[in-house]
Amino acid sequence: MAKRQKYIINLIFSGYLDETLHFGPFCYSWWISRPSEKNNEPCFLFPICLQTKILLVLNGCDFIIEIGQLNSQFGPHPSYICKCDGIQSELYETPTEAITTVYQQIFKYKSNFSGPEIMGYDTPHIVQEYLNGLPFRVFNYSFNKLRIWIFGINKSHNQKLGFAGHRFKSAFIYTYNKQRSIFFSRNRI
Repeated sequence: MAKRQKYIINLIFSGYLDETLHFGPFCYSWWISRPSEKNNEPCFLFPICLQTKILLVLNGCDFIIEIGQLNSQFGPHPSYICKCDGIQSELYETPTEAITTVYQQIFKYKSNFSGPEIMGYDTPHIVQEYLNGLPFRVFNYSFNKLRIWIFGINKSHNQKLGFAGHRFKSAFIYTYNKQRSIFFSRNRI
C-alpha cells in the first residue's frame, strides 16, 4: 500500500458562504463529504467557500489555490485556479486539475493530487476554520434512492426530540419525467 504524502497546507483565507449557492437550488455543488464521513448516516458535509485561498508547499514551491464560481448549463458551481512562480492555471472544476496543470508545467513530470486533501479538508485545524460561523452543520442521508440534504432544523425545549423543533429546510435530487430535478422542502425556519 502506498504511503500518503504529507503536505504543508496553510489557509490564507477561509472564504465565505453565499446563501443562494450554499442553501439554494445548486447547493449540491457547494458541499463536500470526506471518506471518513461517507460511511456514516447521517453524513456531515463541509462547505466549499467562495474566495477560499490555500497555500500549498510542494517541492519547495508555493502554490496558491483559490475558489471562485463558474456557471454552466447545470448552474453555478465552484471553480479553482492555481498560481505558482508566475504560472497560472485556467479555471478548472476541480482543485486536482488546477494544481496538477501548474505542477506539471513547473516540474515537467506528471503527478496527481487529491483535491479535497490539498484544500485542507483532511487537516483538522483547517476544517475547523471552514466550519466556524456556520449557522447550521449541513448533513445528508440516504432514504431509498434519494439523497436528502438537511439545511436547518429549528430548536425546541423538548428533550424527547433531542431539542429539535418541528421546522426544517431540506432538499433532494430526483429524476422526474427524465429530467434531473432538485426539490426543496421548507417548513419556515
